[in-house]
Amino acid sequence: MSSASGERDRDEAAASAPATPRAGGDPAPSSSASPAAAAAAPAAAGAVVGDSELLAGIERLKAEQKALRSERKRVAKELKNMEKKKSRLKKRARQLSDSDLLQVLAMRTGGTPKKG
Repeated sequence: MSSASGERDRDEAAASAPATPRAGGDPAPSSSASPAAAAAAPAAAGAVVGDSELLAGIERLKAEQKALRSERKRVAKELKNMEKKKSRLKKRARQLSDSDLLQVLAMRTGGTPKKG
């Protein structure tokens, strides 16, 4: 037998052998899982949950910001329209004659205008 095939046979036998039990009856930890990696696994799972909560919070705030911007835009448009309306009414009021103003005053008080 060549030395390469002997080493391969030894490696295969070691891989198929059961893990040796420790004093507590637990199998020995595998060489790929270190205690630091085992402790980091639950922390990483918590980070994923925390990340999803953060992402959900960010998305909620973005939606709220979008709604507030559209509300602000609507209010600004409504204010602008009301100011234009006020300006138009003032312009029309400036064009009224004295007799027109007396008529308006009489309509508001419910009486007839007095000539005098």
